[in-house]
Amino acid sequence: MSAATGYVPGASRALVLGPVVALLGEHDDSPTVTALWEAVAEGAPLTALLSVVMRDGLEHLPAFALASVSDGQVHAFVHGDVEVSVETTDGKVQTQDGRRISTWSEVVVDDAARITLREAGADPAGPALPLIGGVVLAAAVTVDVPGSRDLLEDAGAADEVEEPTAVVGSAGSAPASSPAAPPPGVPDPPVLPEVPAAVLGVEDEAGPEDEDDLDELDIDTGLDGLDGADGRTVLSSELVEIRRRLPHWPDDEVPGPFPLPGTSADPDRRVARLVLSSGVVVALDRRVLLGRSPMVSRAADTGEVPRLVTVESPHRDISRTHAEVRMTEEGVEVTDLHSTNGVYLETEGRGVERLAPGEPTVVAPEAVVDIGDGVSFVVELD
Repeated sequence: MSAATGYVPGASRALVLGPVVALLGEHDDSPTVTALWEAVAEGAPLTALLSVVMRDGLEHLPAFALASVSDGQVHAFVHGDVEVSVETTDGKVQTQDGRRISTWSEVVVDDAARITLREAGADPAGPALPLIGGVVLAAAVTVDVPGSRDLLEDAGAADEVEEPTAVVGSAGSAPASSPAAPPPGVPDPPVLPEVPAAVLGVEDEAGPEDEDDLDELDIDTGLDGLDGADGRTVLSSELVEIRRRLPHWPDDEVPGPFPLPGTSADPDRRVARLVLSSGVVVALDRRVLLGRSPMVSRAADTGEVPRLVTVESPHRDISRTHAEVRMTEEGVEVTDLHSTNGVYLETEGRGVERLAPGEPTVVAPEAVVDIGDGVSFVVELD
């Protein structure tokens, strides 16, 4: 987290830890804040942190803003009377609030320079206090995004200062000028051992007869056996062979990617997706809720964050939260969430049948699932 972090005192709880910054409404309880802090400390992904915030269900969801900032990017969720304001590196400001939304809004901004989470109507320009990390009572919290382009430009501004030209003489000769004496209190620089001129690439006055100085250094370049390699020059054509000789450790564990809550990290698990009649393709890496205005509270609470897919229904034949689709060990299951007009399955050789409300039904690939108003989808498996 960048050190440029500050907050304006208020009644909400602001949390700053690592790449995560959050603002929870003043009616939120301490157990939620504690659970969120523990999840962030364990390195949980942003979607898992969202599950912590909504642990008591959508009906009791507090006003909140939850964001992850890194490498110049902001990814945030916001709900209720809270605002997320992101300033980009070109000075533009994008603001999103969670009011008039039954679930939450999602914000992703690249080239972000600064993010502010604040209570709706709070004045972030008020007296700000510094904050390195922790949980405080705040009306607003502002964080500079690490890795943003403008910060990198500021850090590299020193590179534009003209450096004095160094004069390299022949090996063993006196320097062109004596270095200035260090200021008082500054220790003398360490004395480095003399390096053979051959290593510096400078031919000394002794001539070619001293070129064997480099051979006296026990340096293994790893190039023995390469055609035309002299042990000192590396050609681009030789890089492939060099990389082939480097050791590798196939059993090393590399952190990530982190699985979403409720999903399997098994690499052998088949990947499924829904292809809607509108042409939209939806990944089935977690459960999906379809409807003209889907809500999480209408589906079973499994502790995971579902993917909400909104479809058009000009004749309102499709219910707000019409159907649920999920990937299980048995295959892809479709459930009619007690919709008004039902869900119909068309399978080759069996015709069209209506699914029983509330009962999951395994759907074969390429079977057509019709939810009404001309909206249908098929399941594809890789």
